[in-house]
Amino acid sequence: MPVASSLSRSQLDAFVRDVNKAIGTTGDERHKLCFAVGPLCFDMSDDETRQFIRDAFAAARENDVAVAFHIDDSMTWGRRKDLLSNPENIETAGWDERPNTGRRADWGPIPTKFPPQMVSARDSQRGGDRDWHSRHSAHRTALGSLPLATIRSFCVATPCPFT
Repeated sequence: MPVASSLSRSQLDAFVRDVNKAIGTTGDERHKLCFAVGPLCFDMSDDETRQFIRDAFAAARENDVAVAFHIDDSMTWGRRKDLLSNPENIETAGWDERPNTGRRADWGPIPTKFPPQMVSARDSQRGGDRDWHSRHSAHRTALGSLPLATIRSFCVATPCPFT
């Protein structure tokens, strides 16, 4: 599981200065160079999250750039055993509703295993009960590769094209 650790203030400042130097400008009043930090996630403590946000804004102000925050609410939550232990919070990987547990990030030197994709139990209920897919069985071929939570969310957020 990934271990959350935010950059220190000095690391943020050094990064922003290096980007400024490489780009050569921070922009003008209407267009600003921006750096993004994150993900801010459930695996970070509240104190760590607050400090990371404060440091990012301070680095942005001091270097005359904008800052964007990558907020993650569904990928990096492995430390939240209270959520992870509820099967209704775990996205399924197929019509048989087996947990989708094969997630990993390959952007580092060693692939990082992530917890399963979180899905809100409320979203699952909004899409119907656990046999929601049976009402849409004619579309299994077309939708078979999509996670059920994605389909449920789509059908809840928009008029369902499959009914």
